Amino acid sequence: MKVDCLRSYIVLLMLWMALPTTSPSQTQHRSPHVFARGPQADAGLRSETDFDKAYHILDGGTRTQSRNCILKKQVYGWHPAWSGTAYRHYDFALLSTVAYHSYEVDPHTGGYQTIHQWRETDLVAMAHHNGSQVELTASLSGVANTKLLLDNPTACKTLTDSLVALVLQKKADGICMDFYQVPPSHAGKFADVMDSLAAKLRKAVKGASISMVIYPQNPMQAYDMPRLNQVADRFLIAVAPQHDASSKSAGPVAPLRSTTDNPNPSFEAGIQQAIAAGIPRHKLLATVPYFGYEWPTADANPGAKTTAKGKLVLLREYEASDSAAFLEWDSASTTGWLPRQNGTQTRQLWIDQVSSLTEKYALAGQMDLAGVAIWALGYDHPGDRYWDLLRGQFADCGASQADELAPDTKPTVPGLEGPSSAERNTWNWVWMLGGGIIAIAIILAVKKYM
Repeated sequence: MKVDCLRSYIVLLMLWMALPTTSPSQTQHRSPHVFARGPQADAGLRSETDFDKAYHILDGGTRTQSRNCILKKQVYGWHPAWSGTAYRHYDFALLSTVAYHSYEVDPHTGGYQTIHQWRETDLVAMAHHNGSQVELTASLSGVANTKLLLDNPTACKTLTDSLVALVLQKKADGICMDFYQVPPSHAGKFADVMDSLAAKLRKAVKGASISMVIYPQNPMQAYDMPRLNQVADRFLIAVAPQHDASSKSAGPVAPLRSTTDNPNPSFEAGIQQAIAAGIPRHKLLATVPYFGYEWPTADANPGAKTTAKGKLVLLREYEASDSAAFLEWDSASTTGWLPRQNGTQTRQLWIDQVSSLTEKYALAGQMDLAGVAIWALGYDHPGDRYWDLLRGQFADCGASQADELAPDTKPTVPGLEGPSSAERNTWNWVWMLGGGIIAIAIILAVKKYM
C-alpha cells in the first residue's frame, strides 16, 4: 500500500514534468497563403485610385476614431504613396504624426524625381481634422547619390527650398529626412543641409517639426549628433532587417534582442546604439515592421537554409490568409513563425504580429523612449486589430468613451500568433508552482510511509 501510494506520486510528478513549458497557442497548424508584394515603384500609376486598384487597397470605410484619448507616447507612422487611400481608415487619434512617403530626391539637382500624390492627397486635411500632424518625407538612398547631392551646394539649396514650398502648399507641419547610407566623410555637409532646412522651415512655418531617420547599419560617425540634436525634434531608428528576401536562412526581420552574429542589430541593439551615439531618449522613436518574409527552405526546422529568394508579406496579407493558424513562437527572437509544406516544398513565414509587436512596444516603454514609429501604415489595412493594439498600449482613454472600438483582448479562436510576455510568465509560474506542490507532497509521503 505504501509502495503503491509512493509510486502514484512519482508517476504524477513525471507526468507534470513532461508537460510543455509553453502555452497551447504555440501548437503548429498549416494553411494556404497568398500575397502580393508591396510595391517600390509606381510606373504608370498617377493617382491614389490607381494605387488602390494595382495593390488591392480595399475600401474599408472610415474607422471610428478613438475618443477622449490622450497618447502617453508618440506614435509616428509613414504613409507610403502605394498605400493609396488606406488613410481613410486610419485612426488618427492614435497617431501623433503621419509622414507622407515621399519626395524622392534627384541627387543631381536636389529637386524631386516624384512626389507621388502629395499635391492631390486628402491625407493632410483628414489628419489635421482628427488631431494628427503631417510631415513630408524626403528620401534618398546610396552612398554615391548622397555624395553627389551633398557635394553640390546648388542642389542642396534646391532641395531645402522645394521641401519648404511643398510643406507650405499643403499647410503641413514639417519634414522627415530619410537619407540611407550617409558616408562619414560627409557628416558635416549633411549637418549643413539640416541646419539650412531647419532655418528656412521654421521661418516659414511656425512650430514646424523636423524628424530624421537613423539607420543602425549606417556608421554612427556619419551623424554629427551635437549639431543634429540642435535641429531635429525626433530621431527615428529605422528597421534594420536581420533577414530579408535575399537571406541565406529564414528568420525574423527584427528580433527583439540579439541572438546571432548578424551584422544588422536587433531591435534593442539598434536603440542602444542610437543612445550611445548621443541621441536623447526623449527624442528617440523605434520603428516596428508591419511586414515579414516567407522563404522556400531546405527543411521545416526554424531558421533553416533558404533555397530561393523570399517574398515580402504585409500584415494585411498575413491577416487575410494566416491569422487563423497558430504560429510557432520563437522565444530567442520573440517572433512568430509559420512552417508549411506545399507538396515537396517546405516554406517558412516569419512576421511580427500582435504578440511580438506587444513585446517591442513594452521594451520601448521600459527604455523610456519618446515612442514608436510604424513602417508602414496601410500594411494592415483594412483591419482594426493593430489599431486596437496601439490604443491599448499607448492611449489613455476616458472612462466615458462610447465608441465602437473592439476591446483590447486576445481572441479565443485560432489566430493568436504567440503568447505575450505576461502570459508566458503566468504559465511558467503555474508550472513551477504545480511542480513545487507535487514535490512537497512526495516529501510528505516519503516521511509518512517510509
